[in-house]
Amino acid sequence: MGPESWIPRIIAALLTGGAIGLERQLHGRPAGLRTHILVSVGAALMTISGIEVAAAVGAATRFDASRIAAGVVTGIGFLGTGAIIRTKDLVRGLTTAACIWFAAGAGIACGTGMIVEASAATLVALAVLVFLGFAEERLPRVTYRDLVVVSSSSDPGVLRTECAGLLTGLGIRVQDTEVEIPVEGGVRLVFHLRMKRHQDGCEVVRRLRGIGGTTSVSWQQQTPET
Repeated sequence: MGPESWIPRIIAALLTGGAIGLERQLHGRPAGLRTHILVSVGAALMTISGIEVAAAVGAATRFDASRIAAGVVTGIGFLGTGAIIRTKDLVRGLTTAACIWFAAGAGIACGTGMIVEASAATLVALAVLVFLGFAEERLPRVTYRDLVVVSSSSDPGVLRTECAGLLTGLGIRVQDTEVEIPVEGGVRLVFHLRMKRHQDGCEVVRRLRGIGGTTSVSWQQQTPET
């Protein structure tokens, strides 16, 4: 295979991986432009190498070039796992992991010479990431949030029961509760909640502040999964 064959394949892998990586970069993901380009170009290079080796050994030696592509997919699985973060009921990084996996697939396709197919698939992937992302924002869905309640109460059990009852009455499900008793007295409760995204968080805070002894109520900042 001469340079006129493998150079366009490498460039195509760079562009397809770069397009997906740029979208991730704009979303502030750790695995961004450089990661996706390296994954795509690396997958293309290994695929081209497999094709070259298969052509070099000829029919005298049995060599299955498709096994290299299978090995690339397996290896990318470990890389994608590193992009996924789970904290209690919140899972982040699934979309980024899927993008890394897709970049490897696009690189393999470019490496085999399927540049048109890889380009078309990349356009479809970008449409999914951009346009379906806007659509998801407008769909009713369940979200998981952490609510912190600080009180001067000396009885955390009573406070937890009262807060949980109020939250349940508002249609919010309490998944778990963490109780912390500071040295200076009082109690700090962290409620892990399952609620509808359209529910008014300000109303929840206002109602909980009405409980006797409550000194502060706040939502913990969470990063959405994208």
